[in-house]
Amino acid sequence: MADVEIDNIEKTFGDHTVLKNINLKISNGEFFVLLGPSGCGKTTLLRIIAGLIDSSSGRLLIGGKDVTSLSPRQRNIAMVFQDYALYPHMTIADNIGFPLRMAKVPVAERKAKIKEVAELLRIEDYLKSKPKELSGGQRQRVAIGRALVRSPSILLMDEPLSNLDAKLRTTMRFEIRRIQRQTNLTTVFVTHDQVEAMTMGDRIAILNDGLVAQCGTPFDIFHKPESTFVATFTGSPPMNMMEGAAVTSAVGVTEKTVVGIRPKAASLTPHADAVELSAKLVATDLLGNELLVHSLVEDEPFEFYADVTERSLIRDEMKVFVPRERIYLFDRDSGKVTQMGQGY
Repeated sequence: MADVEIDNIEKTFGDHTVLKNINLKISNGEFFVLLGPSGCGKTTLLRIIAGLIDSSSGRLLIGGKDVTSLSPRQRNIAMVFQDYALYPHMTIADNIGFPLRMAKVPVAERKAKIKEVAELLRIEDYLKSKPKELSGGQRQRVAIGRALVRSPSILLMDEPLSNLDAKLRTTMRFEIRRIQRQTNLTTVFVTHDQVEAMTMGDRIAILNDGLVAQCGTPFDIFHKPESTFVATFTGSPPMNMMEGAAVTSAVGVTEKTVVGIRPKAASLTPHADAVELSAKLVATDLLGNELLVHSLVEDEPFEFYADVTERSLIRDEMKVFVPRERIYLFDRDSGKVTQMGQGY
């Protein structure tokens, strides 16, 4: 186990700068998530940590040691890839133990370590099987086992759940987190899926266009977004964004203001100190005990949740109420937050 310090890392491919002055500190034993849209630089950064790609400038420190010029093998890092990368002709035991075999670890020690890792991953009954005989989730466990068997200082995971179906992804999220907590292994996890990031990460760094847009706990990322990009990248549906003219009754709103309102903040029921919006119904989605209401406010899309008991209040034209303290304000030009609302 070790901490990781990314110090002013930049990466340029030809005339294109993929990473721009990235500064991050990942604590020992932390589950750290790199989140962002495709092309934002998160996988490039992960590969720089692994030593698979050289940075154009900056330093990388692991456990306080500068490893910028060291090879992947010298960094004592293990990586789990999106496609499992298992050897189809080998048994599960041989796949897990392959790194130890390459390191010429004695057979008895190798078998003991394979058994230990298999029990941790709950795949001890499949050690004599071949990868094709296992489910996607079981194969992902094998890939993780092959990474863990080396006792690495850092575990890197690049979109490891993207090939799984929705139900299996949910199961594997909890399994990976269980394994990480049990081993207390410093883990850097790359994903474009905000649900994975929010449910798994101790902290999240959101990357956008090669820059760190925000870094913080899942709570802070969701409830205290520092920019319109972070506010609209997190949440499903994302935060509603409207020009200030649509919400003139909110304090601090000007013509240069963008107003942000989380869908959970709006209600059809009037209450004290609320901003009143005139909305036009577009459609509704029934989600168990809630309705997701798609509407327009000043011809701009506005989505909010309503309790099924409020169904009678939904009309072609209706009033929607938002507590003032739950309204976010952003500068229209810079996108930076100027008033932090209460997102919960």
